[in-house]
Amino acid sequence: MSLRRTLEMMCKDQGANGKDLYTKLKQLSHQRILPPILSEMGDILKLLGSAAAHGDDAEFDDDVISAIVDFTQIILDYVYNIPVNLKVIQHKITDKGFRKQIDNQSGSLDTPKVNTIKRFLNRFGGFFYLENA
Repeated sequence: MSLRRTLEMMCKDQGANGKDLYTKLKQLSHQRILPPILSEMGDILKLLGSAAAHGDDAEFDDDVISAIVDFTQIILDYVYNIPVNLKVIQHKITDKGFRKQIDNQSGSLDTPKVNTIKRFLNRFGGFFYLENA
């Protein structure tokens, strides 16, 4: 139950306002705060939560409990830790002038590899600034 409470708190912090955890996780998935696979995991959590809350004789295997703990940690990392870690990497790259160097290059470096780096910097560089602006 404490894992469900943790996820409920994360949902509230992210602005989800569904009637239950399942609905809140789906809402965050639709808002692209969480990855789409959580729609499937939400179904599983709903079944496990119901079994735990309403089943007097419900027992869960240690592997299932461990998987639920891992799942909760992954969600928290995805929402809170990964964006911070990516922002640190972004600043390391831009502070070294790498982005400026790439942006100032002539068309002679218009290669697939350089274009991939440009797309990465444009996508993730702008993404986190917009999210936190």
